[in-house]
Amino acid sequence: MLEADVVLRNGRQVHLRAISPADGAALRVFHASLSDHTVYLRFFTTKRTLSDADVEYFTGVDHHDRVALVALADSTLIGVCRYDSLGTGSAEVAFVIRDDMQGLGLGSLMLQQLAAAARERGVTRFIAEVLPENIAMLATFASSGFDVTQRREREDIVVEFSIVDES
Repeated sequence: MLEADVVLRNGRQVHLRAISPADGAALRVFHASLSDHTVYLRFFTTKRTLSDADVEYFTGVDHHDRVALVALADSTLIGVCRYDSLGTGSAEVAFVIRDDMQGLGLGSLMLQQLAAAARERGVTRFIAEVLPENIAMLATFASSGFDVTQRREREDIVVEFSIVDES
């Protein structure tokens, strides 16, 4: 489940695939294209550039305990989602989508693909830390079809949900 073609709400086709170290340059360009607000919502800081160590970390996944997908439109990186295993069947999940592509359903589509890949690797639960003002991300989780719980913790909201059918 690490590769798929999906269609956004506006009819545009997007290709999802596993990230690779070869995506480093594209990841830097992608990150630089994000607004300060989008960077803040994803990283809880306004980090404007990615260091070499950041790029290596974000692209150097093992495709089992650390999985990341990129979304490409016409070969341009427009979104990244990832999970990092917490070692308990749970994984922390995070997303960032280019500003002009937000609100088109890409986050939901990426979440579905990432959840399918996670289930194949034994992950049963996703956890995310979301800033309270990130209404769009909270809405994406709430409308995902998963049974989502939210709790306030410190200055953020912790979202948790099972990604397996528990019936």
